[in-house]
Amino acid sequence: MPESICHTPKTDKAVNTHTVRIEAGSRLHKLLHKREIWVNGKHHQAIKDLAKGWVVAARAKDGVVEAVEFPGKRFIVGVQWHPEGTWREDSYSQKLFSAFVQAAAARR
Repeated sequence: MPESICHTPKTDKAVNTHTVRIEAGSRLHKLLHKREIWVNGKHHQAIKDLAKGWVVAARAKDGVVEAVEFPGKRFIVGVQWHPEGTWREDSYSQKLFSAFVQAAAARR
């Protein structure tokens, strides 16, 4: 996308670089209770077409897909940012990891 924001900034993964807009009603929205959050985007590829069953959960301001989900399953969420770089300070990264761990533990 020639008019996209920089999705490959030269910053550390601990630094949030742009916002994403979270889709109302998505699992991500229910989990984070926010419609927009700052993330540390660092990727050089983006989703063009979603596979059957997948839905967009968040986009950057330029329209690039930043998060996807597969509704109806326990916990299938994919994000283009790096919560492993911001979890110490970022409450949204912490919530994402906590939800993942809870879903994995419930599987036992």
